[in-house]
Amino acid sequence: AGDIVGEISLVDQRPATATVQCQEGLVCLEVPHDLLLRRFGQDTAFSARFYRAIALFMATRMRSTVEQLGQKSDGKDLASLDDDEVDDQLLDTVHLAGQRFEMILARLGAHG
Repeated sequence: AGDIVGEISLVDQRPATATVQCQEGLVCLEVPHDLLLRRFGQDTAFSARFYRAIALFMATRMRSTVEQLGQKSDGKDLASLDDDEVDDQLLDTVHLAGQRFEMILARLGAHG
């Protein structure tokens, strides 16, 4: 639940590395690539926030992969960190992402 798919293709402009199929009773939200690109061209502030969010998401995913491989970062044994440990600066702004997501869901409900 809440996972993002297809973000890599927005960064490197290559085809997506995965496809998604929803099981019955689940919801999958799709944002067409051309719609995003158009919005990026119209609103550079939105574009900057969007790409920063993708960068944070991909960094978190990469750190998780490194942790699974048992590597070390900044001298800390990543295996000793809690799985749910999140950067304090990220926590300060994550509520905004939640509010925006709820706004999107509300709009989709109004148009669905």
